[in-house]
Amino acid sequence: DPHEVRSVLLTGTSLLGEGMADEGGGKPATLVEDIATVTQAADVTHLSVENLLRESCQQDLKKWRFCYDAPWLEALDRLGVDVVDLTGNHLLDWKQADQLRTIEAYRERDLAIFGGGEDLERAMAPAVVTIRGLRIGFTGINRLNTASVGAAPGRPGPLLAVQDQEEKALAQAALASDVFFATYQGGYEFSADPWPDMVRYAERAVAAGALGVAGVHAHAPMGVEVRGPALVAYGLGNFLFHHPVSTIPRRGITETGVLLRTTLYGRRVVATTLLPIHHGGERVIALPRSRGKAVLDRVQRGSQEALAPERVLPELVDANVQLSKPADAKKLWRVAVRLGLTSVVVGLTRKAALAAASPQAALDLVSEAQKTWAARGGGKFWTALPLLPGWEVPSEGFDWLRIWLEDTDRSRLQQASASGQPLQVIPGPDQEIEEIEALIAGLGGPVVLSGLPRFHAQTGALAALLKRPPRLYLDTAPPTWQAAEAWFASMETRPEDWRQFFTQHAGRILLASGVVGSGRELGWHQQPRFLRAVRWSLERAHYHQPQLDQGHQGEWGSYDDQQEPTRAGLDLGAEVVDKVAWQALRELIPG
Repeated sequence: DPHEVRSVLLTGTSLLGEGMADEGGGKPATLVEDIATVTQAADVTHLSVENLLRESCQQDLKKWRFCYDAPWLEALDRLGVDVVDLTGNHLLDWKQADQLRTIEAYRERDLAIFGGGEDLERAMAPAVVTIRGLRIGFTGINRLNTASVGAAPGRPGPLLAVQDQEEKALAQAALASDVFFATYQGGYEFSADPWPDMVRYAERAVAAGALGVAGVHAHAPMGVEVRGPALVAYGLGNFLFHHPVSTIPRRGITETGVLLRTTLYGRRVVATTLLPIHHGGERVIALPRSRGKAVLDRVQRGSQEALAPERVLPELVDANVQLSKPADAKKLWRVAVRLGLTSVVVGLTRKAALAAASPQAALDLVSEAQKTWAARGGGKFWTALPLLPGWEVPSEGFDWLRIWLEDTDRSRLQQASASGQPLQVIPGPDQEIEEIEALIAGLGGPVVLSGLPRFHAQTGALAALLKRPPRLYLDTAPPTWQAAEAWFASMETRPEDWRQFFTQHAGRILLASGVVGSGRELGWHQQPRFLRAVRWSLERAHYHQPQLDQGHQGEWGSYDDQQEPTRAGLDLGAEVVDKVAWQALRELIPG
């Protein structure tokens, strides 16, 4: 019965107007002229618009604040857009008045909106479009901006994934519609592979009844998977999104995307199609099969079985976070949101500890970071108190002690160990295993030796050290990004040594990334890549090693994960990885 056939088209990220570009963004009519034949053919067409309508719009590229002028609304008319997605993170770029003006413009055109609104109640409400009697709903959530201010009673904004708002929005969509689709604003840009929280959201959305789930943040196509009746597209890439500015190299992956077309027969999905597209600056076009293959190859690369929801750890911990200042807590939260970190062990860098001048001042600095973490709905936060020469161990207020071995002697370590709390020791750049062993031998409490990647050529010595008292653990925080890359190379060239090491000692290893900062250490852009690669190097037969030397420009600069070198992994499987993730931590922090 043709009356029962309906199609829904989901699109990727759109910045109307010039977007990120300082090269001109084309004209509305010309930009969408070709692709409109595809979008108009759908019964319902979705558009995720990141930026706001402003009178006399002037882009603020230095602060990454984006907007568009009223003539660009013509593009929506020509595309045949029915529903606008307001989960975008750049909806917070300007004033509340600009948000309200933008929403009003959409409503004046009878466009349904979701994922954001004039206040919390309307932001949580689904968009519902009725096609030949079938109510087709849309809901979405913003995970990326949970460190900011979203929709609230009496205040406009995107719907943030805080408290139980995600759960309520999914429930409302299921109640108000016959079928519904869900979108997700979050994860890490340019990765073909989904991040843990994205996968968990898709699992919850499908469980609530969604027939399709799409990621609308990644700026490059990502992997897909079939989950129950739904196809989950973790990232659709860019749609109406002109990039880059002239000072940043042009990058092919940001100029491509996919459209997700779902065909329904009644309430049942009967077909799903991924349509590759390209945005070259003047026009958005559907790619022919020959040119679209590269886009779909990227999607396939990110569609690996190992990342199915049942293989995503319910939580993920970073056991060695070092902050330079309280403000770094916001960077830490960005890492947590992108990677799905739910629990952290947090202390200070050595430089920050020296500036603190006393144990209480150091605790106060970490406490400020903890307040930021808690205010944004973070998970467990354990305090690692740095202990410098001359400092006495306080009676309370900390969960771990952290000592730099180049600053201490054996008697000092014995005093710290007597506290009964886990003792995390960070070796100096010139200290070898023999010297470290002499310092920690016979200590009473558990000891965590930081910096496993630094000792990548000494698996035998590390294994011997783990067999002697005290109860010793190792964390994976690299002292420098060079040490991290050398470790990944070592696992490829000496796989049997490392397989034996991890098989025997997985329960004594803790995932950790190190400093939230910059320089030789891993900054907040590289931390998620490093932790992800550690897991993949253990679990997979092959994985892509991240480029860790890119600094901040790793996001919008020269970084392209298509260029990551492919390395042979250890292929140890899920059981070993889960031990690395959890067993040691459970022993060190009961409960």
